[in-house]
Amino acid sequence: MAVGYLDGIVILWNIDDDESRILAKHTEQVNMVTFSPQGTMIVTASADNTVKLWDLNGDLLAHREYQSAAYYVSFSPDGRLIAIASMTENHAHQIELWNHNNKYQQILKGNFDSLVMSIVFIPDSDILASISHEQTIRLWNTVDGSLLQTIEVNNNFSITAAFIYCSSQNDNSAIAVANSENRISLWSLSIEELLSNSTNQIRDYTNRLTQSS
Repeated sequence: MAVGYLDGIVILWNIDDDESRILAKHTEQVNMVTFSPQGTMIVTASADNTVKLWDLNGDLLAHREYQSAAYYVSFSPDGRLIAIASMTENHAHQIELWNHNNKYQQILKGNFDSLVMSIVFIPDSDILASISHEQTIRLWNTVDGSLLQTIEVNNNFSITAAFIYCSSQNDNSAIAVANSENRISLWSLSIEELLSNSTNQIRDYTNRLTQSS
């Protein structure tokens, strides 16, 4: 287990023998830590405007610098790409794709004004999905960075936490959200439904959840 702290320290903790050690350190608070799918690397996002990639010995493998705080990171299923959510100088939010092996980087088209709550690469596809604080789901093409679909749920409340899960492009995606009304909702829609004009469908689905609870 890896844990990031407000003072910038990242601790690697072995839960089997209850031993821990300092893996790395940022100069400001750590906003997110995640392991690569293979479990051989850790990527950290920090308020010091950097994203850093480490091996499990604490050696720095690569890093990126941003205009403002980086706060969300997610590996692609093969571990080659890292999606990074950060703020810009004018306080907009953006998502960048970074390949640490060949230094490739691409900012996804369509900056937005709301915090990114969850990012996931859809396995066996070239699609990345995100959901933001104002309940907007976005789908991007990871090859050219184009925005494929924007879906606004618009239920007059904000998201306080979110998680997107999808095992493959052909399966339904599960989107769990906790909102400012202390309600947790689970949406289940296929990628095809999300790529179609699904705004009304998602709104109807969430309304049914509200009415039945």
